Amino acid sequence: FSMIAIFIVLMFCGFIFISSMFTEIIFGAPDSPPTISVNSYEALSSVLSNKKYLGYTINLTSDIDCKGNSLTPFGTNQEPFTGTFNGNKHKISNAKIENTDSNTIGLFGCTRLANINNIILDNIDIDMSSTQNSENVTLYGLIAGKAESTTLLNIEIKNTCDIVVAKDYKYVVCIGGVAGAIMHSSFASNISSHANISVTLTQTEKTEDSYIGGI
Repeated sequence: FSMIAIFIVLMFCGFIFISSMFTEIIFGAPDSPPTISVNSYEALSSVLSNKKYLGYTINLTSDIDCKGNSLTPFGTNQEPFTGTFNGNKHKISNAKIENTDSNTIGLFGCTRLANINNIILDNIDIDMSSTQNSENVTLYGLIAGKAESTTLLNIEIKNTCDIVVAKDYKYVVCIGGVAGAIMHSSFASNISSHANISVTLTQTEKTEDSYIGGI
């Protein structure tokens, strides 16, 4: 009886293996996420402003000096970044993160089921002191405004980075040196943030739900 059972199990395993081979031959292997390499401010700005790359693996291949130019947050609540951003221990420096039309502000506006790894930010500024007042929930962070179900690994925020917020808010505001909100089973490890956060704000509703944190 035991030999018959072993024979049946082996036959079943063989059937599954052969079926998977034929399935891959007929239908093709599952596609891996497309990859793009970035080595300049122009390339980085182009990638972060194109929705086409929201699911890509983005690899930095050198330090990037933005020379005082601006970067627009990549990903929104409606269309979050879902790929992988690997800084490969390179540095992004000397940039302003600007977008007055979004309520999730950071290098990434909103991430979901994403991976952000091995990145250093140096002299990156978020300055919202001159923008219009907000009547929506607003999240600020140098890496991401909102990180949902996201892995954050090996990230360093230098003390040359600034977040300046001076405006009136009607609803919740959350500010963090790395992310305004890290939520929904996200994972963070080896994170260092020395960002300077300067906040002057007035709220009329839900002040008890607002938060400020170093990370």
